[in-house]
Amino acid sequence: MKKTIYALAIILGVCVIIYFLLIAREKRTYAPQRVESFLEIDSSLVDRVEFWIFNTKMVFEKKGENWHATEPDSFKVDKRQVGQLLGLAANLEVQDLISTNPEKQIFFQVDTLSGTTLNLLSQGKTVASLVVGKTSTDFAQTYVRKRGSNEVWSAKGFLSRIVGRRIDEWRDKSILELDPEKIEAIEFIKKKGSFRLTKADTLWLLSPSPYAESFDTKQDKVIDFVDRIAILRTDAFASLPDIAELDFKKSVLQLKVTSDDGSEEILTMTQKSKEDTRYFVEKQGEETIFILYQGSFDYINREIEDFKSEAEPSA
Repeated sequence: MKKTIYALAIILGVCVIIYFLLIAREKRTYAPQRVESFLEIDSSLVDRVEFWIFNTKMVFEKKGENWHATEPDSFKVDKRQVGQLLGLAANLEVQDLISTNPEKQIFFQVDTLSGTTLNLLSQGKTVASLVVGKTSTDFAQTYVRKRGSNEVWSAKGFLSRIVGRRIDEWRDKSILELDPEKIEAIEFIKKKGSFRLTKADTLWLLSPSPYAESFDTKQDKVIDFVDRIAILRTDAFASLPDIAELDFKKSVLQLKVTSDDGSEEILTMTQKSKEDTRYFVEKQGEETIFILYQGSFDYINREIEDFKSEAEPSA
């Protein structure tokens, strides 16, 4: 028994030594130095981002204040994630020159086959082109190489994790992104039991269809609902086979959210079948079809009794 323990201890010790030798090897520097702003770019001017992974291409383009994917699929991109990527690229700080040998690029995954090529463009011109490789064995750095150069550098941060995101992870999951203080009305349109919440000064009133009378509401319940609906996010995205089977004319709920500037967001929700616990959401003016699972839909699909107080109808 003791011999087995000693043997295991020796094996563990050897593994630890090998681990630190690998770290030392990866951190071996040819010209110890630190270079800040490695790419020297102004991230605010970048209007196109290209990812190349072997023979797969993904492209994001800036349109106004938002980002949209144009290849391989078309969808709205989460601009916060793009901002994170561009901010990290603009402030990329490399610490050590690891290798200048082209034959060793594959070891650090900064060759064009195993690495991810990141191209940043502004007004049709490439302002930076970088091959992003693997993370170091201590997970604190990423290996990078400028296109056209054989110099492999170690860079601070987790750039490899960001550029390695799956395509769906880049998608903007926001269905609604509104200022709750500016929402003035929410209308619930159903086959039965349609009603509207309307803000009068600082108080919310409830009006059942056909909106001839108004009732006082449980203010805290309404405010909580408004705060949550203002930043509504999807649970998933509909696939093309799903979309082909949908009929939004047979909606189970339509939600109209009106802001104080008169703008209106309209969400129409339907199911493929009554047995399906997914609710498909069409937002007026957008191509993307969102999915809400049962729990998320149940929170939105309110009834008059959820908000109505016990007070008598207001005039």
